[in-house]
Amino acid sequence: MAANEYYVSNKGSDTNLGTLDAPFQTIQHAITKVQAGDVVNIRGGIYREKLVIEDIHGTEDNRITLRGYEGEDVLITGAIEITTPWTVHSGNIWKTNVWNGGNDVDISQLFLDDKMLTGARWPNITKNWDQPDDSS
Repeated sequence: MAANEYYVSNKGSDTNLGTLDAPFQTIQHAITKVQAGDVVNIRGGIYREKLVIEDIHGTEDNRITLRGYEGEDVLITGAIEITTPWTVHSGNIWKTNVWNGGNDVDISQLFLDDKMLTGARWPNITKNWDQPDDSS
């Protein structure tokens, strides 16, 4: 059986056929299409997806391959980008609302310029999680 090649691009659509000229938009959608021996070529970009790959099955001789397309840079991350405006709450404390399709998002880490920040939370956070533990 000949292997299929699928393509994924941020500019694609999951209603497409998954070809180079009509790529899927999400890696997860491509994963739902693959069979043993198939290849998923991922075009350059940032993919903010949770990938579930437990239901796909390759074999030792017919592996399923997910790869960046022709040396393009691909980043797969579970992180969401916060696009809502930030406002000063008081002093040096800033705040924003984080929504995902109208639902609150559970955020356990917050990064700014690749540095993890300590989030304010009620009643009070008791540890600076981005700092070394001094208890040793």
